[in-house]
Amino acid sequence: PQGLKDALEQNKPIIFLINPPYATAANLTTESGVKNKENCVSTMVQSQMKNFGKASANLYAQFLYRIMMIKKQYNLTNVHIGLFSPTLFLAGSGWKIFREHFLKDFAFNNGVQFKASHFADVADNWGISFSIWNSG
Repeated sequence: PQGLKDALEQNKPIIFLINPPYATAANLTTESGVKNKENCVSTMVQSQMKNFGKASANLYAQFLYRIMMIKKQYNLTNVHIGLFSPTLFLAGSGWKIFREHFLKDFAFNNGVQFKASHFADVADNWGISFSIWNSG
């Protein structure tokens, strides 16, 4: 939309509040019989993430990568992200390269972790975080 484009070009504060899909490229079946979609992460954004390791196989990493690229494209200095995501983003070894790039652009502000079952129809044996990030 033109209003968003104008705000980006004028470096106005931009807030991304996202609860992106947590799908991965793994073709696994959970105890409940839910099967991950094998090709769901094969996107144009993933093809641009050549040096981001295993994180590029996660859709929520692709959302964050796109935000990083928008920030760079418009030279933004006032970007904020409110992110619902699995806690793997913060500590997973496969996310190390991605975190190094992300933390050059964004600083942790605050966050909370809770059982995934706080969302409807989600198992409670894993955690979700809500974290707030500000551009540096």
